[in-house]
Amino acid sequence: MATDKTKLRGEVSMKFCDMTSQEALKLQKKIQSATKPEEYNNLVGELHKRFLTREIKVGNICPIAGRAVIAHRLAGGTTWTGAIKYCAFGSDDTAANENDTILGTETYRKLVSSKTYDDNIVYVSTFFTATEFSGTIEEVGHFIDGTATPDSGGLISRLTSNESAELPANKSSTESLTVDYKLEINI
Repeated sequence: MATDKTKLRGEVSMKFCDMTSQEALKLQKKIQSATKPEEYNNLVGELHKRFLTREIKVGNICPIAGRAVIAHRLAGGTTWTGAIKYCAFGSDDTAANENDTILGTETYRKLVSSKTYDDNIVYVSTFFTATEFSGTIEEVGHFIDGTATPDSGGLISRLTSNESAELPANKSSTESLTVDYKLEINI
């Protein structure tokens, strides 16, 4: 008899870069105008190679809300597109759990910059410029569908300072931040 070992496993990587040089600002501008995932990935890779100051990498919770969206799509439902569209930050340090449907206290949200997949792994990347967001990050989430309105969409990923000694993280107005999310579907 076969044993089912299906599960979702998520990992969030947050990369902070020093944006005080003209070279870094030129790369930032190119990243913002990149239209293809390969171009975006190459430019972000160059930025990280030259200007990375710190990185946080942590596994995260994949809440039931996001898994329900996937099940809905697999059953032919059309209410959801199934695409991860937004990355958001929040200020709540309450531990993440599988019943979460929103961040504890969402403070900033942005459309993801790039999405791609390879076999059973989804890669989602969101680039935050030096000046568009600064502050303390207690929690990070990714949302399926949704809009620019806080707490909208299906929560597929949540990470809080309760799960990582490296959070809270402070982002200054002289740093860019790339939030990469890897979702692995193991069957």
